[in-house]
Amino acid sequence: MAISKISESNEYSKIYNSFNWRVNHHDNIIFYTDLLTSNEIKLRYLETEVTQQVLDYRNAYDQFMHAIMHAYLSQDYYTIPLTNDYKEALKDVLLNGLKEQSLDSMITLNYNRLYLIGTKL
Repeated sequence: MAISKISESNEYSKIYNSFNWRVNHHDNIIFYTDLLTSNEIKLRYLETEVTQQVLDYRNAYDQFMHAIMHAYLSQDYYTIPLTNDYKEALKDVLLNGLKEQSLDSMITLNYNRLYLIGTKL
């Protein structure tokens, strides 16, 4: 992932490596069924979906900023203090990483979606 390139920086690798956000996508719907029911949620509907969108790398950057960048810029998910320099460097690394990964300025984003209807017991 483009953002992980900051771990190669001598200046910022210690901060990035303290990042701890436990959100992972699982393709197996049984995983989510077990997770939710073990937390006392009665499921009425559950579906997973993976979609793709091809975007200019700058638009992909904007999508990333709106989708999950809040976690990467939140002190809540780091064990050591964030600095403003780190936050700006992280944004730059992401934009440059997406540009490097693009082909003719275009990049494919994968979206992992989970749809559910349930009731907390």
